[in-house]
Amino acid sequence: MPAPQRAAGARVHGGRTRVPAGEGVVLLSAAESLPLPGEPGAITLNWLNAVLEGFPAVTGFRSEVIGVGEGFAGSLARLHLSYAEPGAGIPTVVVKFAVADSGVRGVLEAFGGYTRESRFYDELADATPVATPRCYYTRVDPDGANVIVMEDLVSGWVGDQVEGASVAETRALMTQLARMHAHWWNSPELETLDWVDALEVSMDRQTLKAYYMRGLAAFEREFEGQFDYSIECARAIVPLLDEDTPAANPFTLTQGDCRHDNAFYREGPGGLEATLFDWQMTGVASPISDVTRWLTQSVQVADRREHEEALLAHYLECLEDAGISFPMWRLRFEYRLDMARQLVTWVIANELLDFEGTSERAVALQRAVIGRLDAAVADHKALRLIRVGVWLIRLLNLMARLRSTFSRKPR
Repeated sequence: MPAPQRAAGARVHGGRTRVPAGEGVVLLSAAESLPLPGEPGAITLNWLNAVLEGFPAVTGFRSEVIGVGEGFAGSLARLHLSYAEPGAGIPTVVVKFAVADSGVRGVLEAFGGYTRESRFYDELADATPVATPRCYYTRVDPDGANVIVMEDLVSGWVGDQVEGASVAETRALMTQLARMHAHWWNSPELETLDWVDALEVSMDRQTLKAYYMRGLAAFEREFEGQFDYSIECARAIVPLLDEDTPAANPFTLTQGDCRHDNAFYREGPGGLEATLFDWQMTGVASPISDVTRWLTQSVQVADRREHEEALLAHYLECLEDAGISFPMWRLRFEYRLDMARQLVTWVIANELLDFEGTSERAVALQRAVIGRLDAAVADHKALRLIRVGVWLIRLLNLMARLRSTFSRKPR
């Protein structure tokens, strides 16, 4: 049976060929019948043309591995494409594969990381006012195999988190975050999606605590004498792990791994523009979580201290421009509170990820990020808030249970 033909103007997305709105037809992509390549060397010309159906036929390609030592969740290759008529189609694409390390891959699958990224591009990217690479094809197989074929971002630069983001880059990034957060702010539509649960909800409490306690022991051994304030905060967080996590209020769609390594920048007509990629940790959470993660981990300590207030104000201004009003006092409070969540993430990451076994850059990244976060939690006296937070969360959970009890109608 011949492969289905793609209608003119359709594009591959989420392993399907989508026909533009109004034509009323959805055809399966020819690539669905072909096995997914697990590495650059397994890519064939037949598979590539099936993935890029509707574009000019590719007659040859050359691959180069990129981003070595920079990521934990996947590997990347850039494909240089050639055509019968030179310049007939896009010159390059980037292909992202699932990480080869079985341990890291297992953790990502537990959080639904590959599914999250694939479905974000398939279902939400077009509806979300945030700059992302164009996705040509994405597919996740039941065995965890995963491939994304996406636009190769050019005429700009990818951020380097070890070096740190500049104030200008951070302003451009905050603009993108505010637009995305405002669009999905307390949106009922998010509650209908079964794959965007907050990451802490996607893992049971006992498993989360077990990871945390092992990570805390390793964190203490590795960083005692260097980041003592963070260690004290991490110890104070332990009682919180036995409590139900209150639902985020407000909630929105978040990028979830919002950091300088996952951003691309280029000069645009209106100034510097930021593009976000790597959506494996996307989910429903407090909008402030993306802001906190960026400012406390991607910006050099001196720059954060000098420009923190202005950058938070810029984020609020962009929210306001998009129709969302949020008070500065609330933003400051949530920002401080979310530092504890960021610390939890890094304590667990210290247990799950083998920084020293990955690359020298991974070790440099670990030290840079934890050092910046340690400075932020100390600057904002987060320990005091964490200790109060234990009782605050218990009170909120009690109120929620009482509200549920007294709102039941008598039989």
